[in-house]
Amino acid sequence: MWLATLISLTVSQVPDAGVWPVSRTVEVTEVVPHRGDAVQVTMQTVVFSSEEQERSFTTAVLRLPDGRVTEALEKLNAKLATLPDLEEVQHTLADGSWQGDTGRSIDVVINRHPFLDVRICNDVMGSYPWSDCSHARINVVTGEEWSMSQAIFAPRRDAFLAECSLRISQLSREKEDEWISEGAELDVLRMYGFLPTHCSEAMLDDAEFAGDVESLTIWSGRGSIHALEPMAWPLTFSRAELRKWIDPKGPLGQIVR
Repeated sequence: MWLATLISLTVSQVPDAGVWPVSRTVEVTEVVPHRGDAVQVTMQTVVFSSEEQERSFTTAVLRLPDGRVTEALEKLNAKLATLPDLEEVQHTLADGSWQGDTGRSIDVVINRHPFLDVRICNDVMGSYPWSDCSHARINVVTGEEWSMSQAIFAPRRDAFLAECSLRISQLSREKEDEWISEGAELDVLRMYGFLPTHCSEAMLDDAEFAGDVESLTIWSGRGSIHALEPMAWPLTFSRAELRKWIDPKGPLGQIVR
């Protein structure tokens, strides 16, 4: 569990020229470091509030435990600092509009030396709300990127994918029955990856780890067109199920240590 020191600063209270007055608050969070962490984390969140709505946008700065910033961390920090036009966000709220950029979140999913996994999500409201999420996974010692398939012990990877395929094909059959009863077009759903019959290494690489419960989720249909993404569904391996597959020296090694 993450512990944090939160500092909240109201840096401006802006009665904008639009319909609603909008306040802008800056919150700085220092995540309390733990022994064995890959990096120390400082987050800053800008929160815009009106009488109608609230939008928050987070950036982060990552440093090695000794305070140094490597070239790989500099590149990652630049990515973590990228924000939409915040003045435009403030004017949008002041005008009473619900459109445009609605939020940005950063979650440090894995922070165990030398492996780091940071999840970045940008939220947007257009004709419907949607989130665009990505992961930055690096080895802080080598600076190289890593993929989730490296978490599975290499000699057991094929066996893991075989077991995953059995489970995901069964779930796909259940989904197929459900969607047939709803009148869905199965050919379209198959084309966009919603009814897979096997787990690929690419699907494993796109899997997401939940650090709070130490589970791994492989998604079906993620990355499809935005209108269909809410139909994406998960296959989750619990901590107990993962233990026999995990490489103790890999990114999820804490599960078996």
